[in-house]
Amino acid sequence: LLIDRGETPPYRGALDVPAAPRDKQAFSWEWTGGPEGAVAQCLVLTSPGTLLVGTDNGGLFRSEDNGNTWSPSDDSLVWPCCNYNVPALAAGAATVYAGTWGGGVHRSDDDGLTWWPTAAIPDEGYPIVLALAACRFGETVWAGGNFGVVRSVDGGASWSYATDGLPTAWVRDLALRGEVLYTLLDGDGVYRLDPDDMLWSAWNDGQYETFGRQSITATAEDLFLSTHEGGVFHLDCDDTEWVALNDGLWDDNVDVLLQAAQSLYAGLMGGGIFRWNWYDSYWDWMSQDLWNGDVRAMTSRGSQPFAGTFGAGVFRLEPGNDSWSHASSGLTASLARCLVWDGLGLYVGTVGSGVYVSGDRGATWVHSIDGLGELNVHELASDASGVYAANWNGVWKTGNHGVSWSASGLQGNGIFALEEWLARLYAGTFTGVVWSSGDGGQNWDQEGSGLPSACVQDVVRIGTDLYAALMGQGVWVLPDGETTWAAMSDGLPVLDPWSLTASGGDLFVGLDNNGVYRWNGVSGQWDATVLDYGTIFFLHDVGSLLLAGSWGALYASDDAGATWSDVHDGLEPWLGVHAVASAGDDWFAALDNGGVWRASLLTAVEDPGSGAQAELSLDVLKIHPNPFSAGARIAFTLDRPQRVRLAVYDVAGRRVATLVDDDLDAGPQERVWDGATDAGGRAAAGVYIVRLEAGGKELVAKTINLR
Repeated sequence: LLIDRGETPPYRGALDVPAAPRDKQAFSWEWTGGPEGAVAQCLVLTSPGTLLVGTDNGGLFRSEDNGNTWSPSDDSLVWPCCNYNVPALAAGAATVYAGTWGGGVHRSDDDGLTWWPTAAIPDEGYPIVLALAACRFGETVWAGGNFGVVRSVDGGASWSYATDGLPTAWVRDLALRGEVLYTLLDGDGVYRLDPDDMLWSAWNDGQYETFGRQSITATAEDLFLSTHEGGVFHLDCDDTEWVALNDGLWDDNVDVLLQAAQSLYAGLMGGGIFRWNWYDSYWDWMSQDLWNGDVRAMTSRGSQPFAGTFGAGVFRLEPGNDSWSHASSGLTASLARCLVWDGLGLYVGTVGSGVYVSGDRGATWVHSIDGLGELNVHELASDASGVYAANWNGVWKTGNHGVSWSASGLQGNGIFALEEWLARLYAGTFTGVVWSSGDGGQNWDQEGSGLPSACVQDVVRIGTDLYAALMGQGVWVLPDGETTWAAMSDGLPVLDPWSLTASGGDLFVGLDNNGVYRWNGVSGQWDATVLDYGTIFFLHDVGSLLLAGSWGALYASDDAGATWSDVHDGLEPWLGVHAVASAGDDWFAALDNGGVWRASLLTAVEDPGSGAQAELSLDVLKIHPNPFSAGARIAFTLDRPQRVRLAVYDVAGRRVATLVDDDLDAGPQERVWDGATDAGGRAAAGVYIVRLEAGGKELVAKTINLR
């Protein structure tokens, strides 16, 4: 299947092209070993001195060397019942308890090495444990979640409800101060359990509101409450009224509080960490080198605090210099959301950790955030001049392989879609505007008007028409020559698209909980493919193959969606597949809370009834010398005779020279480009794109003409 996308007519339906080969595809995936990071939901220090961190869909990790290195805990804690989600931890003198999402409470008696489930929580088929409180000595432990509050006096061998006087609401947190238990309810604030009559009563006097409460922390002397839109509160001496404690805080979105020795710390949602100054009664900012300021959990080893962040794992406060170090080596549950290969390296964009770069195909990773204006990276793209990252603060560019980033336009805009098409960039904003740039992000032009104010999830260019997928608003089109976008969502069961792509001349959309749909240009509406279920986070076209990522699944179709096969073999179950990129013979997949995974060369397994040939494999496109002045030798290898197009484009996407457009024999091939153009002149000095198309695959490389 060969399509020159630079000369495709305006899209009005399926193009008149030969059908793609009907081979069946297979992948075998393995984890690459990075990048590091995790959504750290809870932290605890065990009595022997081991640190444990519970992550969101990444499982539980432990460190015996003060956070220098981490290793996964026993898989029995989180699989198969709990989706790798550990929201709560509590430690007694000899026992550690873990609360899981859907699997109840688990217990470890060997410092978190191995785990076993405690008794079932009565009358709850899917117990989501969000909070735990354990007595230091003895076997009494409390658990809270979607079931209210339960208590066990035998270490989890049995559970009984303790809900008298408690409203029906999810329990967000528990805090035990002496014999008195406090709980934080979702929307109902704080309740206190009387240890004598075991009755709950509301304990909210002095608070501004009862919603937006995040966590409750008990110390030997005090009780603290962290809130969103309220900051920090402490319970006064007579245990009756809450008093605000906010002088010096930059904002009031506080997630967690920690008392380590005589120091009190507040972790904010995006605002870093503050320490209470007892002498001046004031919060001092102390987040030096804490490059992820979204703090969700804290614990301490003596006077040394540890902070768990949203997406970047764990940080440790270094004694003596009040600066934080990244203590996440071995934490592997990063929120990987996007991938791009630029011909030299693989880039992965994460939520909360910025960008990581690998120059050895995933064997090692280097953190790349210098100059990157914000760490929640939604999309990546590349052209001949560099790699681009889209985040909440616009578009950013690196031209030095991730050593540093610089602003590349649209700053102040939340960018959720970023695509490159024939050396032109297209960006979609959180507020429903599509922009394009033909000069590497130096200048941006708005593409049309009339889109609803909604998040642009994806942008696709087919020929001279432009398409956009908007969350909650369906799919829209800007036809060639028009200035106003038009809706084209007829036939869609929901208006919540996650992804949009073109494959084989057809336009496909991936929906929330409704699978993949294909545009029918004849009827003017969307038709369901057989994959009409599940949330499709991304769609990716690789010539004759269409890939779709979902929860715990990666689907492939080589017949325009008529049939699909699941090719996620080896990927962690339950985790969403958010992106796929190819790099020569290697394929990479980005998983939500799972980091980056690698598969060897796409393996074509012949359909026994079809007699189809195996899919073409191409060696990496090689150009030497590069840069060149007199001429560049362009080498590649074909594994069988076939039709080949080899062409050179400028950075604006215009074809400059056609080197091959013919049938070639199998084996090594080489062509020379001396800078001559198809028009008979000579190409100007600058960067050019060499594109090789054959057998439904495409390889692209950059070269520099010095004269």
